Amino acid sequence: MTLVFFILLHSICAIIDFAVTWAFATAANIDLLVSRLIGASTAFVVVAYAIRRRRNSSRLNSTLPLTISATISIVSYALFALMMVRNPQLQWPVVFAATSVAALVLGGFGYARALKSRD
Repeated sequence: MTLVFFILLHSICAIIDFAVTWAFATAANIDLLVSRLIGASTAFVVVAYAIRRRRNSSRLNSTLPLTISATISIVSYALFALMMVRNPQLQWPVVFAATSVAALVLGGFGYARALKSRD
């Protein structure tokens, strides 16, 4: 899996994460951190399914992308929870965007480095 595809896949899943979080937080009136946890879990399931499906078509090992994807999801949720607990006056979509971009950048650097060391 190329770095561009990896970043694009996680960008699409961040949009799915936002949509699920927004739906649960506004329509279902669930607590924001619980809604974000549901959204992050849903996005990770979508990423894992896409990576597994791509692996089956190309016969490559999917452990590395799945591990980095799990790390991206955990870092994104943890940063979101930390920022929202420490400063509840912030608007949650802004915090969501900032933490998703930060986790995606860190994951992109990690995946690029893992690809370089694997070759």
